[in-house]
Amino acid sequence: MRTHSLAHLCDEALEREAIALEAHDRTTIAELLRHLAEMDARKMFVPRGCPSLHDYCVRVLGRSPDRALKRIQAARAL
Repeated sequence: MRTHSLAHLCDEALEREAIALEAHDRTTIAELLRHLAEMDARKMFVPRGCPSLHDYCVRVLGRSPDRALKRIQAARAL
């Protein structure tokens, strides 16, 4: 990932963008959890060669085992 300097932004703009990005992140995570819950219910990981949703999250989505577990727990809590 290429990073760009944010030094040109004034304090207010930097804060405004950070708040907007955090709100977007929460929305994205909520949607991901909804998708994972539905994929779990449909057992969609099986035909993709994964014995579990956890394995799918690690192998296909590239999540760490710990993060995959946390996401799955949250998705199942929905």
